[in-house]
Amino acid sequence: MSLHRVLQQMPSRGLLRSGSSERSVSVDTGCMAGSPEVIQKRASGKCRTWFPKADKSQGPSRAVAPDSSAHSLRTSYTPFAMIARTNLGSRCSVLCCTVVSVLICASLFAQDRTAEPSRAAAVLDSMPHAKKIGQVALSPDGTQVAYIVNGELAVIPASGGSGHAISVEGNLPLRDVAWSWDGKHIAFVADLPGDVPAAQVWTAGADGRAPVKHAELKGYVQDPRFAPDGSKLAILFIEGMPRVAGPLQPMTPLAGVVDQKIFEQRIATVDLGTDHLMQVTPADVYVYEYDWTPDGQAWAAISAHGSGDSNWWVARLYLVNARTGEMREIYKPKLQLADPHVSPDGKMWRLSKD
Repeated sequence: MSLHRVLQQMPSRGLLRSGSSERSVSVDTGCMAGSPEVIQKRASGKCRTWFPKADKSQGPSRAVAPDSSAHSLRTSYTPFAMIARTNLGSRCSVLCCTVVSVLICASLFAQDRTAEPSRAAAVLDSMPHAKKIGQVALSPDGTQVAYIVNGELAVIPASGGSGHAISVEGNLPLRDVAWSWDGKHIAFVADLPGDVPAAQVWTAGADGRAPVKHAELKGYVQDPRFAPDGSKLAILFIEGMPRVAGPLQPMTPLAGVVDQKIFEQRIATVDLGTDHLMQVTPADVYVYEYDWTPDGQAWAAISAHGSGDSNWWVARLYLVNARTGEMREIYKPKLQLADPHVSPDGKMWRLSKD
């Protein structure tokens, strides 16, 4: 749109600058003609031509003939020309500020995106050096350490240095490592793949001799412990258990006749010479934890009758005959018992109470 049309659409009142004074005049847009820099003023019914550049020598209110030079046209001081220039300058300023703001934001965003991967990379680079140790067992003489990391078993000197790894057929995940009383052997459990628990019981020489499998059981197996003389291995075994045992594990879904089947965890022994398995404790008692007596004739056991999921809080301490399974109650606590241990001379028992 030309400036001439803009002027035609503006109100008919305006300010005319002449010298150092300003006065209000009526502008007849119908009388506009010629250059857009020219303002037509109605006076006495006739159109008279006014030019924005005043001649100060002729008085403050007289106008002079138009100057044909380009300088005169560029230095127009009419209100409408001033407004046009101001609007154009404002638009340019706003546009420049917007462009600069966008460039600054984009630069800051690019810096954040560049710095963020570097921090993440530093964290990722440090992760391979950290290992989650699942279990640690110190040998009876304190010279060796057996530990499990991500299902892999290794034995190293307690003073430091290189050790050796222990693995079984199929590279099964290993857990629950235990030392023999003389520190020459270790026992551990290998979990078999499948939807229901099944496991193998192994022993290995602490000096790196090949491991030997002694039993493969359908059910949940945990906590192997050598007899003092090293001839047997005791374990906690739940035969046919459809899930992992423990008070914090999800309960077995009910099926068939409600509450008809209760899976009891029993102490079983494996003869390391013949690999013969025998379940020793009664079939209606759930054994939570146990420890051998130094003579190898009995166990100190924390156990309760009934379901193992709901009776740990009322379990009692028993002395269990390792040959017949006969149980004699030793202590009925007011609070929960845990972690039984028998002293090397067999005269003292140590317990934890929650």
